[in-house]
Formats: sequence, structure tokens, C-alpha cells
Amino acid sequence: MKLRIVFSFALVLWLASGAIAQVNAPKLGFARYADGSVFKVYGLESNLLINTQLLSSAAALSFSDAGGLVATGGEIQLLALDGKQLGAYSSNESAPVVNIDGALTTAVAWLPSHRELVRWNGQSFVATQVAGAQLPGTVTSVQLTSASSARLLAADANNNVFAISIALPNGLVTSVDQVPGVQGPTFEQYGFMVSHDASGLHVSAPNGSVRTLPLSAPDLTIERMASDWLHLSSSTGEDWVLHLNATALHLSQLPQPTVVRRLAPRPIQEKAQ
Repeated sequence: MKLRIVFSFALVLWLASGAIAQVNAPKLGFARYADGSVFKVYGLESNLLINTQLLSSAAALSFSDAGGLVATGGEIQLLALDGKQLGAYSSNESAPVVNIDGALTTAVAWLPSHRELVRWNGQSFVATQVAGAQLPGTVTSVQLTSASSARLLAADANNNVFAISIALPNGLVTSVDQVPGVQGPTFEQYGFMVSHDASGLHVSAPNGSVRTLPLSAPDLTIERMASDWLHLSSSTGEDWVLHLNATALHLSQLPQPTVVRRLAPRPIQEKAQ
């Protein structure tokens, strides 16, 4: 009789610990869905869970392991990982391109209608007007390459991709170079160039090698959800996560947001004998 009670109690504890482990899975990053809502993503490759909403609406976002840059309500906001606002810049921009890939001081935004770069200097946002040559296409990626320079990736009407270097703080365009072997809207991650067409998702390494992953979608929006993870979304409502760094290349399906509730164990009642 006592053995049966002990076994039942141990089973309940095991089931409860499994539920807690699922809820407390490692936090991976942040993803913006088609309706603009932003959710925390938990889990590991091919085992992802979404159950905590950070924002109800955002026009663009980028998160590293240090913080996030979010465009919402006509502002560019710098956020801590817990959602606390650290700074804001009134951009009045409908289609900004944002990026943060490391420390908070890597946060930078491109405002196309103003031809302006906005970056975080550690204390506040600093804006730089970009002068000089006409940009050769639509900017799809922005990155601070040093404390005194930034790089844009732009795709023209023929799907050629150009890397544009800009000096800071004067905003002069110092070089415009076509990126070989890359076509269409392109996102840069650790020197890898990520692009997409009808044949799949192409990941071009700095050494020129290319890996193609099967991904059928009419279009893709790519946003950084953590330092090593990218969120890929399509207008069809499908979402994926790409784990990409010098040693990892893995594509996973991202589920739609769900709320997971922790169930309390039911009380154990001993049967009367």
C-alpha cells in the first residue's frame, strides 16, 4: 500500500517537473509576426515554443543577446531584454531597416525617406545624414562595421546586390561595390549573405561557398531575433528560424504564438482499505 502511494507521488512530481521544464526552456530570442506582435521564443533547434508577448505591434525589429532595436509608433526604441526602454528616437519613418548584432552600441537604423543613419552611442541616439552618391537600390540590411563606419546592403531592379560603406560621423559614401554571387534582397549575418529565390534559401559564406536550403515561399522578410538566430517570415503566414554562425547552419519551422499554462498536480487521495 505504501509503495503504491510513493510511486504515485513520484510520478506526479516527474510530470510536474516536465511541465516546468517546458515552460522554463532556454530563451532563444524575439520574433515579430505578420500582425506586428512580438513574442519571446524559447527552446532549441527544431523544438521551439512561443508563449510570452513582449509588444502588441512593431514595424521592424532586431535583437542581439544584449538588447533590441524596435521600430514602433514612429519611433526607434532601444530595449533591454526584459522590454525596458533604454532610449528612443522620433523617426517618423514607415519602413526603417534596423540592426543590433552585439553590444548595445551596435544598434543602428537606416531611415530611407530621410537618407539618415541613427545609431546608439552608449548614452543616446545620434543621427547622421548620408550625403554623396545616389544609392544603387533598396536597402535591405544595415550594420555598424566600426565606431567610424557603417555598411548598407542594397538590391537594385536587376537583383544585383551592392555593399555601400559610409563614413561616420560625416555621412559620406566612401565605396559602392557589387557583391559577387548574390542576387536579390540580402541580409548579412556574421559575414554570411542570406538571400532567397524560387530555388531555396541561399547562405553565402565569406569564402565564397554557398549552401542552399530547401525553403519554398513567394517572399521572405528576415530579421535578427538573437545574435546567432534569424527569423524568416513569408506573406503566406509561414515562419522559420535560421541558426547561423561560423559553426551552425540549421533551419527550423517556427510555430504560431501559443500560451502554455502550467498545470498544478492533482492532490493524491489514499483509498480506504
